[in-house]
Amino acid sequence: LEADAAHFPNDPLAQILRTRYLAGVVFGGTSAGTAIMSTPMLTGPADLTVIDGKTVGTRDGLGLVPGVIFDQHFLAHGRLPRLLGLVQLHPKSLGLGIDECTALLIEDSRYAEVVGCNQVIAIQSSGPYGKLELDPLDVGVRYDILTRTRL
Repeated sequence: LEADAAHFPNDPLAQILRTRYLAGVVFGGTSAGTAIMSTPMLTGPADLTVIDGKTVGTRDGLGLVPGVIFDQHFLAHGRLPRLLGLVQLHPKSLGLGIDECTALLIEDSRYAEVVGCNQVIAIQSSGPYGKLELDPLDVGVRYDILTRTRL
């Protein structure tokens, strides 16, 4: 898939995976397995000293949870600037930074629950390069991805 990444969103395997997900098949992933579930999908390092989404490497991912950008190893690797920049660049998207030893269980592409050891950081923007709002979600917190509110 890496060699044909430019065509990945329309790749037959990607279509099958999306169809299976919508049919209720459970998907899980760590690191790149988390990143591939969103679109845009983070593909590599970025300049973590600036908040600039244009410096972040991305490609189209599976887009299993529409309107969400997942980032992984979030707090442990200091990736806050990377996700802040991407959310500014894609202000309709919700950024979800998932730390190590932590998972986000998502039901119906809408309801999420934080499990594990650390927080998930939810990031949203008021508009292109607008105000950014961060919501640290502790273990046990349930969150509505569509309304962007805690349950």
